[in-house]
Amino acid sequence: MERYITKLVPWEKKKVKVYIDDTFRFFLYSNEVKRLKIQQDAEVSEDMLNEIYKNILFPRCKNKLISLLEYKDRTSQELKERLLREGYPEEVVSQVISWAEEYHFIDIERFAVNYVKTNAGKKGNRLLRIELSKRGVEKELLDELLADVEENEKEQIEKIYEKRFYNVDLKEEKQRMKVVRYFIRNGFSYEEVQNFLTRERKN
Repeated sequence: MERYITKLVPWEKKKVKVYIDDTFRFFLYSNEVKRLKIQQDAEVSEDMLNEIYKNILFPRCKNKLISLLEYKDRTSQELKERLLREGYPEEVVSQVISWAEEYHFIDIERFAVNYVKTNAGKKGNRLLRIELSKRGVEKELLDELLADVEENEKEQIEKIYEKRFYNVDLKEEKQRMKVVRYFIRNGFSYEEVQNFLTRERKN
């Protein structure tokens, strides 16, 4: 099947957006376009695309993934979404993600454990579950990791309350609702929050 370079659009400083059959496919630098003799309206062969993917985009995408992981641990799903937004083709992104998983640059369980450890004292079980699910963590792993968080939710609510709301008048409805909204927004059980505040108001 014949494919054609239908558009070459200058982008940012030295980049060029390459369109094949009227669809954006990837970025190249201007000197790479020149070196590869890529021209608008010219046919692009399978060999040419393979060379671009293998020798230019794969190493570049791999370096970008490593730089993202140097900043913080991420899941495969997060990295894939980020790399696609950076303009790398899905074929290249999938290969890079597979490479990173094979060499344990990406470890979903390690990520989830660290995420729960970092956020369990600030966020409730429900919010942690939502956030980790969005990042591609499977339900079975979530159930295992969040079991302790769920058991300790009463203790977490009490600690946060004493730190942030120790001087709030719970008999004042507006103040009470402010506290409730904070805990609900951060994923704590409405029932547990209400039970705690009821006990606290009686003291």
